[in-house]
Amino acid sequence: QMAVEKGTENMRTEINKLREKVAEKEMADVQLQNELARVKVDTLNVTSHNTQLKSQLKRLNEERDEKDQLISKYQLESRRRNVEIDKKQHELDLLNRKFDAIMKQRAGQGMDEDAGPLEATIVSLKREIAEKANESAELQRVWIKMQTELVGVQNSNQAMSEGQHDLRARLAILEQKRARIASQHEAQQKELANTTRLTGGLH
Repeated sequence: QMAVEKGTENMRTEINKLREKVAEKEMADVQLQNELARVKVDTLNVTSHNTQLKSQLKRLNEERDEKDQLISKYQLESRRRNVEIDKKQHELDLLNRKFDAIMKQRAGQGMDEDAGPLEATIVSLKREIAEKANESAELQRVWIKMQTELVGVQNSNQAMSEGQHDLRARLAILEQKRARIASQHEAQQKELANTTRLTGGLH
């Protein structure tokens, strides 16, 4: 009878140990599930942030292309104005030479009828050249402003690309972590099932 009682006591101790083990496994399983849920939430947050960055990057690329086109347009217009100024300046030089020749003749022969209209044309041309030069300067100013804005957009673009790269790296780490925790969870579930089966057999 002593042997039976001792055997029963040992059985109880074994059952209690197994129950404790089951409780520990269940607690560990809950912790793994919680960790897995946290990783899933982190993954969703990173994916969402990545999507936002993609959208912002697309908008910045469009803005950069738009500014590139505007800069090209202003450069072309500026070159055209400069060609016009050179042409007018050439005309003015020719008229000035002609005017000087008339003035020399006038000194010897009195007034020349061509001098009046020619003088007026020279004044008009000088005014046109000044206007074109002002327009060209304004175009240059706008072009410089656009270039500055473009640099700003390119810098933002670079920062956005780097941010996206970092997020992709974080996402890869989270995916690895999720896969590891899921594998641990599966192993824990199997071990828990085995331990539960053993305790069931000892009742």
